[in-house]
Amino acid sequence: MITGDALDLAYLPIQRNFAGDGGKYLTNGMFVAMDPETGVRNVSFHRCQVNGKTRFGTSLHSRRHLWNYARRAKEMGLTKLPVVIVVGCHPLITFGTGLWKGPISADEYESAGGFLGEPLEVVRGVTVPVDIPAHAEMAIEGHLLLDVEEPEGPFGEFTGYASERSTHHAFEVTAILHRKDAFYHSIVGGISDEHTLLLGIAQEARQLKALRVQYPNVKAVHYPKSGTCLLHCYISAKGTAPGEARNIALAALGDNLTLKLVVVVDDDIDVYNEQEVMWAVATRFQADRDTELIKIGMGAILDPSNNAGQTAKLIIDATRKRDPYPRRHTLPVESEAAARDLVSRLLSGSGG
Repeated sequence: MITGDALDLAYLPIQRNFAGDGGKYLTNGMFVAMDPETGVRNVSFHRCQVNGKTRFGTSLHSRRHLWNYARRAKEMGLTKLPVVIVVGCHPLITFGTGLWKGPISADEYESAGGFLGEPLEVVRGVTVPVDIPAHAEMAIEGHLLLDVEEPEGPFGEFTGYASERSTHHAFEVTAILHRKDAFYHSIVGGISDEHTLLLGIAQEARQLKALRVQYPNVKAVHYPKSGTCLLHCYISAKGTAPGEARNIALAALGDNLTLKLVVVVDDDIDVYNEQEVMWAVATRFQADRDTELIKIGMGAILDPSNNAGQTAKLIIDATRKRDPYPRRHTLPVESEAAARDLVSRLLSGSGG
């Protein structure tokens, strides 16, 4: 444990990621904070620029729970909010807390326990009253300063652009804790697969569950790499009623403010295969009748094309609109079986 005059963020191997970055960045920082009114624990990822021995500049640009905590804490007359930044922990804790976006009333440590199949083991912070996962590699304790602005950015974001958008929040470090021989776990930033897939996989699972509450015929949800794993969404559903595909898409847009494009297809389309999705758009979609355009909506502030956080949103209904619809061509079942048998024999070396 490092506290007091010995504190220095240079103790950690925090690196500069991209040529255009404003400085060295901690990219794998899970912020753990408590609701200033209810004490519910929230976990979220935020980029951290090193601005001194004990100071980070950070951004709450997602405008979600921690941003809400900071706003309400300031309205309550508080000048700082206790926070622990966790660096490196069990992947199910990462997905069950920092990447899983439940309702603001949900305690995300309890969500992590659900993923793990047992209560999450925690220890109390040393300099701040915030619980820390007991087996985390590192924890940086401190306070989010509510009356201070700190320079932060630009930073190479998931969009593939150097983002200069920031809420310019300041984080003052009060302690650095770590396991003996701890691993420093960094995440490759920008539009890397490591970064974007972390965003997309968690959103897919969460949104599939959310949509099925009202639309149990939804079969799959995919956030494609071509849409940075956050701005575009493909949804498949079985036997949609007239107008239902639009309702499903609207529910998805309302559930995740970052989405700009939602494509709904039938359940015979593999949403994880973008060629199939685009084929459905080519053969089951007419632009004059199968689109809905929302001209102004709340969007991802890191999207360089947005207008002060506002963005247009597009729905494409690429489902079959009439029954019967021309059938997809298929190979004869016996031909497929014969081909599989031939390949199997060739691979095993038993015949040609």
